[in-house]
Amino acid sequence: MEKNNYIFPFDCITKNSNIVLYGAGFVGKIYYRQITKLNYCNIVVWVDKNAENLSKHYKVSLITEIRNVEFDYIVIAIADKTVCEKIEDELMAVYGLQKERIVY
Repeated sequence: MEKNNYIFPFDCITKNSNIVLYGAGFVGKIYYRQITKLNYCNIVVWVDKNAENLSKHYKVSLITEIRNVEFDYIVIAIADKTVCEKIEDELMAVYGLQKERIVY
């Protein structure tokens, strides 16, 4: 079993904030459990590029759903920093988000 070395970035997200959780793989599921167990913030939508192929145990939407919700931050829950940086660039270019609202 893989050890959980991933901790939600509590220091970057204000308690009770509305967030988009981006990524529903290994790290995303860990963050989801931490957030819900501690009732730290409100996940307004959980998105992933492969939403259609994910387990039905989680309610995960396509990334385009970002346009339909109001949120304070997007938390990118992906282990690979290079991938996170590419997603950050895409979120700023396609969705017009400010860098300060994207956390990973």
